[in-house]
Amino acid sequence: MKLLIVDDSALMRRQLGALFEQAGGFQLAYARNGREALAANLEFEPEVVTLDINMPELDGLSALA
Repeated sequence: MKLLIVDDSALMRRQLGALFEQAGGFQLAYARNGREALAANLEFEPEVVTLDINMPELDGLSALA
């Protein structure tokens, strides 16, 4: 399953990535903010996205819309 992890915190991206890698069966991609998430969504075409709410440049709720 393709999973996009979007969070402005490098620590949270690493923690979530490690969690899903340990579970297995995930192809992971990462984004640091909503703008990167929109670009990654088009390029990576994830099936699932974890999305932080408060981020610089473009917040999670705006990116979701």
